[in-house]
Amino acid sequence: MNSLKMNKLNKQLLQEFRNELIRENSQRFVLLLGIVIISQVIYLPLELFHILESSLSNTLSRIGVILICSIFIAVIFTLRKERENKNYLPALGLLISGIQFLCLVVGCYFVVYMFHSGIFSFSSFLLVSFVVTLTCVRNPYFSCVIFAFFIGLAVYLHIDVEPVSRWSGEFLIALVFIILIFIGNILNYNRHSTLFVREKEIVEMNQTLSIMSESDELTGIYNRRKLTEEIERNMSLSKRYNNSFCLAILDLDHFKSINDMHGHNIGDAVLKELSIQIKSMLRSTDIFGRWGGEEFLLLLPNSTINEAYILMVRLKSHIDHSEILPDIHISFSAGISCYQNETTYSELVNQADKALYTAKQSGRNRVVMFPIEEQEQGI
Repeated sequence: MNSLKMNKLNKQLLQEFRNELIRENSQRFVLLLGIVIISQVIYLPLELFHILESSLSNTLSRIGVILICSIFIAVIFTLRKERENKNYLPALGLLISGIQFLCLVVGCYFVVYMFHSGIFSFSSFLLVSFVVTLTCVRNPYFSCVIFAFFIGLAVYLHIDVEPVSRWSGEFLIALVFIILIFIGNILNYNRHSTLFVREKEIVEMNQTLSIMSESDELTGIYNRRKLTEEIERNMSLSKRYNNSFCLAILDLDHFKSINDMHGHNIGDAVLKELSIQIKSMLRSTDIFGRWGGEEFLLLLPNSTINEAYILMVRLKSHIDHSEILPDIHISFSAGISCYQNETTYSELVNQADKALYTAKQSGRNRVVMFPIEEQEQGI
């Protein structure tokens, strides 16, 4: 059967599915218990005003049912609020299972009561069984418990109440109904498991596509599209909270000679290793990505131009003294701009580009800040 598909999945996914079932079924149980409360509340005034025949025992029974259902609903809501407690789901599942067993016991009681009254009907038990299957928690074969209850009830009725020969027709009809409930429960479980697996696949696919859409294929860091989004987002935050942030564009010096001497595969490896080393030295809030070719962009939230300059010099010094690959040393030049109120996106990027151009023209392997003064700024 299709239900076996879930058994072939890893244990973690199977547990996630069962936890999801518990959450969904707890919601269904709250709805069903609410319907029971409403039905009893409707009957109470009708009996109190003698529109329907009533007795004190019936009235007390209805009040008792309302109280019990209300308590169950309150406990379910209390457990659902304890989401941070890792034991809340097992406790919720145990509670629902307990309510299910209690419902089956109540269904059996009413059948016995009706048989003693001369009414040979399993309708109350079948109704309760249907409700229980709507809130099945653990697995598709949970309805076997219903079948066991039904057989036990039939044996008891045959021995202690009336012989089965007097209600064989009702027994066969109820048996067919129980079998249909069992099959329907398995089909319903399989449908839920299939939808759950597909939903997980869609979520994972969307996550993968999201990562692909914002990551550089070669280095795995942010691509230009994502960097643009982050720059615009930080501009909005700066306008709202009056915070400053800086932007640095760095470009590898003489990178073309590496490709020419060692080949493009080595050039790609250099870009990857450089990305790893720079990323390892940044704060968790810093945003780093590939701007294009051998150019990278670094966005530094809540930083002044001097703080950004100190960081870039430290990064440059680290790369200068590192062997990116065996026998391969590289350097980079960088230009820094700082966001000011009313600065546009294009102006901010152009300012960093101008500072980078100055660094290149001044001999490379240096960091230059914008605005660029007449004297040489950079190390």
